[in-house]
Amino acid sequence: MKKIFLVILSVCIGIARVDGVVSQSNTSEGIPVPRDLELVSNMRLVGAVDSARTTVAHNPASAAAWGRLGHVYLAHEWRAEAADCYRNAVKIEPGAFRWLYYLGRTLDNDPAKAADVYARALALDEAYAPAHIHYANALRSSGKSKIAGRHFERALELAPRNPFSELRLGQLALSAKRFETARDHLLRALALNPKQSEVHAALAQVYLALGNRDAANRHAQAAQMPTNYNEMPDPLYKEVEKAGVSKFWFTRRGRGYFMAKDFKRAAGELAVAVSEDEKNPLIWYLYGVSLLGIERDNEAVAALERALSASRGNDHQNENDLLKIYNSLAIAHGRAGSPELAGPYLQKALALNPASIRAMNNLAFYYAENDGNLDEALNLARKAAEVGPDEGGHPMSLDTLGWVYFKRGNYSAALKTLTLAAKLLPDSPTVYYHLGMAYFENRDTRNALKAFKIASKLSSNFPEADETKAMIRQIESQ
Repeated sequence: MKKIFLVILSVCIGIARVDGVVSQSNTSEGIPVPRDLELVSNMRLVGAVDSARTTVAHNPASAAAWGRLGHVYLAHEWRAEAADCYRNAVKIEPGAFRWLYYLGRTLDNDPAKAADVYARALALDEAYAPAHIHYANALRSSGKSKIAGRHFERALELAPRNPFSELRLGQLALSAKRFETARDHLLRALALNPKQSEVHAALAQVYLALGNRDAANRHAQAAQMPTNYNEMPDPLYKEVEKAGVSKFWFTRRGRGYFMAKDFKRAAGELAVAVSEDEKNPLIWYLYGVSLLGIERDNEAVAALERALSASRGNDHQNENDLLKIYNSLAIAHGRAGSPELAGPYLQKALALNPASIRAMNNLAFYYAENDGNLDEALNLARKAAEVGPDEGGHPMSLDTLGWVYFKRGNYSAALKTLTLAAKLLPDSPTVYYHLGMAYFENRDTRNALKAFKIASKLSSNFPEADETKAMIRQIESQ
C-alpha cells in the first residue's frame, strides 16, 4: 500500500504538515493499528503510538488509556483508528461527554454520522460551545440549516466573542437572501477575525446584493489574501494537540506559546520544529525571538541569522517578515554585547521600507544611543513623529523624538515632547523613565521622582529598570 501524506498548510507560518498518514487499520489483540504505521519515518510518532498502545494493553478497562491512544491517532489523521478508540472509551464511560465529543471530531468528514454523535454528546452536556459549533456545521452540511442556526446562536450565547457563529449565521442569512442581517453578522465576525478570507468572500456577495460595488470589490480583493485567524478556544481538543509529535504540532504549539508570550515553552517546542525543518525562515524567526524572550541572547543571534539565511530565495517571504528579522537581529546583537552590529540591520530595515515608522524609530534611537549621529537621529525621529496615529503612526514616535532631544541637550523640548508621549502611552515604563530624566535635567526633581516611581510601579524588569531605581535613590538621598 502506498503511503499517502495529508498535507496541511499553516497559513500564519508557512509550515507543511507531512506526518499525517491516511490508512485503513488492522487490529492487534483488539487494539486498532494503522496498516501503514510501518511506513512512517518519524520515530517519535512510532514511539508515541507504541507507548499509547502498550498503556491500553495493560489497562484495557481504562477509558483514559483508550482516549490517549485516540488522541495520538486523531492528531496524526488516523481518524478511523481514533474513532475505534473513542468508541471503546464511550462503552467504558457512557456518561462522559468528552469521549462522544472526540468521537464526533473524528467524523467531521461524514456530517450525518457526526451530527448524531454530537447530539448524543450535547444531551450529556449542552454548555460546551465548540460542540455546538461542530454540531451546527454537521447539520448545515446535511441540509438542516434551520436547526444549525439555533446551535450557532447557542454557541454565541455561551461564547459571545466566538467569530465562527457570526460567520456561519451570516452565511445562512446570505443563503436566505436576508442581506442586511447577513452583513451585520459578517461585520461582527470580521471584527473578531479581521484576516479570515471566508468572511471577506461572503461580505463581497452581501455588498454586491446591496448595491455597494465599491465595498464588494474591496472585500473581494481581501478574500484573495491568505487566511489568518484566531481559533476558538477548545480546551478538550487541546488534549489532542498535546498528543501531536510531528513537526506540524511542535510548530503549532510553539506559535501558540509565542503569541501568549510564554517564551520558555515556545522555545522548547520550536527547538524541535527547527531541527526537523531547517529551511523555514519563519520558524527560525519565532525561535530566535523566543530565545530573546528568555535572555538566551547569543543563541537568539544564531537563530535569527539562520532565519535571514533561510529567507534568501524564499518565494513566500514578504517584506514585513524581513523587517521583523532585521529589527530582531538588531535587538539581539545589542543585547548580546555587539551594538555595533545592530546598526547595519536597522539601516537595511529602513532601506527595505523607507516609510516604516518602526524602522525610522529604531534607527533614530540607535543613532542617539550608539552611533552619535544625532543630526540624522533627529531627522528620522521628526519624520516618524509627523505621522500621527490617525495616519498609521504610533505614539512611541514621540517618545523617540523626546529622547533624541534629550540626547542633544535640548531638555525643554524633550520635556514638552515626552509629557505628551506619557499622556498617549500611560502604561509604558520606558516613557516615564525618559520623562523623569527630562524633568531631572530641567532641575525639577519633585516631578522627576514622581515619573521614576511611576515607571518602577509599571514594571520591575523593563530595560531601564536599574537606571530608574538608581535615579530614585539618588534623588531621595539629596
